[in-house]
Amino acid sequence: MKHTTLSTLAAAAVLLAGVGSGAALGSLRERQDTGSGQRSVPVQSAELVCPAPLAGSGSTSWVTVAVPPGARPDADGGPVTVSPIDDERQRVLTASKPGVTAKAYPSGTVPPLVARASGPLAAGLTVEQVTSTDAGEACGLSATPCGPAAADFWFVGTSTLPDRSAVLYLTNPEDSVAEVDVAVYGLEGPIESEAARGITVQPHAQQRLRLDALTGGRSVPALALHVMVRSGRVAAAVRDQEDKNLTGRGVDWIPQTTGPAKTLVIPALPAVDGVQALYLVAQGGDGTARVRLISKDGPYAPAGAESVPVTQDRVSSVNFKLLRGQPVAVLVEAQVPVVAGLRVTRQVGKAAEAAFLAATPPLAGPAVIADARTSSTFTTTLLLTARTADGQVKVTTFGSGQPRTRTVRIPKDTTVTVDLAGPGKATQYAVFVEPQPGSGEIYATRLLQAEKSASFTLLPLLGARYTATIPDVANDMSAGLSPVTEGQ
Repeated sequence: MKHTTLSTLAAAAVLLAGVGSGAALGSLRERQDTGSGQRSVPVQSAELVCPAPLAGSGSTSWVTVAVPPGARPDADGGPVTVSPIDDERQRVLTASKPGVTAKAYPSGTVPPLVARASGPLAAGLTVEQVTSTDAGEACGLSATPCGPAAADFWFVGTSTLPDRSAVLYLTNPEDSVAEVDVAVYGLEGPIESEAARGITVQPHAQQRLRLDALTGGRSVPALALHVMVRSGRVAAAVRDQEDKNLTGRGVDWIPQTTGPAKTLVIPALPAVDGVQALYLVAQGGDGTARVRLISKDGPYAPAGAESVPVTQDRVSSVNFKLLRGQPVAVLVEAQVPVVAGLRVTRQVGKAAEAAFLAATPPLAGPAVIADARTSSTFTTTLLLTARTADGQVKVTTFGSGQPRTRTVRIPKDTTVTVDLAGPGKATQYAVFVEPQPGSGEIYATRLLQAEKSASFTLLPLLGARYTATIPDVANDMSAGLSPVTEGQ
């Protein structure tokens, strides 16, 4: 295997500078009183972790950093940096102003990377990693957001069937050892394994765990994972791959799903030919889940999949096809709390590809797509769904030249498609998605697809982090001290 040095990576970095208007973000950067003894202040630091990408012959990976319009670097901040997890001083990428920084990796071994920012550039920072493989067992397009270290994760929809291989990545960006337990659920219930308990992840290191090792070598058609960090924090990710006769039939990262709830929405999947698989795991007893697909014409029940029995700690699965040839979001209304995931398959002739979606909360604020492309090789589409009321979203593409903004209206309980184009003549750019005041709940998906093959990948959008909530400080006369007034 060819090993690519990090100095080579840094030398090949490409900076696509783009400065946009700060009007869209101005209100977000001011302090906000929450009215509950707490207040929101602008985020002043960010640390996002990218798992080690797939490496090998025919694979090209790149990481993209997006700093939204409106950020204003000052003397108290610094650039966004991307470095190997074990060497913060060795920078692969930097971004010093609003815009997009993209880096393509040659074939070779690349370590986990950590993006860091402090000061104004930390607010809204978004990082994504994409891999394109043109042949072999891992043939396809895969993408994952680089996320913060945390203590709890759910992943739904993977498998240990003979033609599937899945790997759990646990990455520790901190200075102390992390200890992790993984609860594994299958069609028959919890799968007990000593290998899934007391997993240690060393500081500034990554553990890769094959899921067949966590299931004791058992072949399980559908799995859900609950990653629980007992000490420290980690970033968790799951990569799933299907191949048949050494030919790839689908590879992608499984997005983290929101925690158990009675009502869940999986952002829209595109209109694709193939059988789609919905997976549910009950976490509050047994019951029934009602499933509705939200299309451009409104909600409808998928044939044969409108009602799904769910059992505590067991994976329930149901397959459906898109009968109307339209993109749809998936609404799940259950009698008991559940977690949910979706495996999306696309058939183009004899070629097949797969991607994954997961339930998300509605966008409570702006979201950022770090990697969007419109060229002879790739196209990018935004899928938007409105719930509870009519929706209105401002969509801004930025990256080089003057940002391009449009307003999209989404009728209540419908899904619409937005074909994206970069600002000016840009073929690589980022996207700022901002629900407008008074809008209904908004759910969104980024579809990135290859023009001349079945390859595609899906990204359910989450709100970018702009503010942090801190407690208000009140005078405590018993201590004989008063807080310093701001500005003194």
